[in-house]
Amino acid sequence: MAKVPVLAILPPVIFAGIAGLFFSGMYFGNDDKLPSTFIGKEAPALPTEALEGTVQLTPEMLRSGEVTLVNFWASWCPPCRAEHPVLHELAEQGYRVAGVNFRDTQGAASDYLRTTLRRHCPRYSPEHRPPQPSFPPDHDANRPLFPHAR
Repeated sequence: MAKVPVLAILPPVIFAGIAGLFFSGMYFGNDDKLPSTFIGKEAPALPTEALEGTVQLTPEMLRSGEVTLVNFWASWCPPCRAEHPVLHELAEQGYRVAGVNFRDTQGAASDYLRTTLRRHCPRYSPEHRPPQPSFPPDHDANRPLFPHAR
């Protein structure tokens, strides 16, 4: 019987071990838990200053009794950039969505919003920017829409 070298057996054994770890993680992991550093803690304080061309979000607006999706975002955050178009769609469908710029500079956040508005809102034009955010016809002035709060 021929002797099989140990180095020839080692790669398939390592591969099988790694595949087993991946398999067990896929099928025996807890999918119901999404880790977050903010679970069980108070939300960060709202900024005292609104971004240029946006409505200042206040605690009173959030205590109106209506359900509001509050999104803490930053211009440098890749997941925030990915979810931004979805939040715009939700707001256009009538959901109350408020954006809070978090750990970002005013300039970077304003630039990001201007760029995003051009991309996701075809009617937006830098030359004809409305003096205040546009709201749906049934909008209550105390009801913030994303990204109208910093």
